[in-house]
Amino acid sequence: MTYDETFGFNGDRIRHTFHLLGKKEMYVPYSTYRMSFYLGDKKANMYQHKGYANPDLYRWELHRVWIVEARLRPGKRHIYPRRTFYVDEDSWSILSNDNYDAQGKMFHANFMNFFQCYDILTPYSYTFFVHNLPSQVLAHAYNNCFKGAYVKAMPEQSDAFWSPDNLAGKGLR
Repeated sequence: MTYDETFGFNGDRIRHTFHLLGKKEMYVPYSTYRMSFYLGDKKANMYQHKGYANPDLYRWELHRVWIVEARLRPGKRHIYPRRTFYVDEDSWSILSNDNYDAQGKMFHANFMNFFQCYDILTPYSYTFFVHNLPSQVLAHAYNNCFKGAYVKAMPEQSDAFWSPDNLAGKGLR
């Protein structure tokens, strides 16, 4: 996988042009609590089948998603000249994406394991899968959610808190 596949897209937006293609309903990973918080010795069973995650731990829901296509700009380089993102209509989070190679064949299919954090009132994805389709290899990546370290809510801050001078003074050296 590439670094910018992390959690759907984590890259330089200047490298691609983005086009909103429309909206449609599709089945996407959603409310994936079981997959996201799978604990214990049974963790090995997460990869019950070659090339894809254990379907007993997955949850798919029909959702409206916006389809966003990214095409590589002339003069820029990347192993994916074309990418398609499926963005949740409600949260604007990437739920899934398809990455195409230079021959126009889908190379990687990525799925974020998305769920609602009710304690902080935000949707989130701790884990994601990258499916390498030609080799049938599955990569699973996650934040350190298995030990209870996850997104924490901050108290609401004033606009002055977010000023460059104030943030610079709060930095660690």
